[in-house]
Amino acid sequence: MREKYKRYVGYCGFYCPSCEWHAGKIRETARDLLEILERHPELRFIAEKYGTCNYEELSKALKWLSSEIYCRGGNCRAGDGWSNCPIRKCCMERGIDFCFQCSEFPCETLTEHELFGEKCIRTLEEIRDEGLEDWIKKNYG
Repeated sequence: MREKYKRYVGYCGFYCPSCEWHAGKIRETARDLLEILERHPELRFIAEKYGTCNYEELSKALKWLSSEIYCRGGNCRAGDGWSNCPIRKCCMERGIDFCFQCSEFPCETLTEHELFGEKCIRTLEEIRDEGLEDWIKKNYG
């Protein structure tokens, strides 16, 4: 299997090309929504008068989502991605490619962090049990 496919599997087992952050879909959708808000100032009135959301908070959230802050479209094992990821930091400190290679797997960070959890653990167990190449072929062709 070509190395480029392997490098797109993050330390946590997420396959970056299948991610909407990586593909830019989240960023582009947030930008589109911001443009709509700017073109339709009446939405502020509707939100404040009849809606249940805080218009300013919505705008702030969309600005954040439309930024490059979370993922730059790269991969954490290739040096890109979310620089503050606790899984990335831990694996880099331990010199391992995946969490399942750690003697503490599954650790509290995986089980307790709101971004990871049971799905992430199952994925890492699949990669460990099937091997990276077979796992990629099975799930992503």
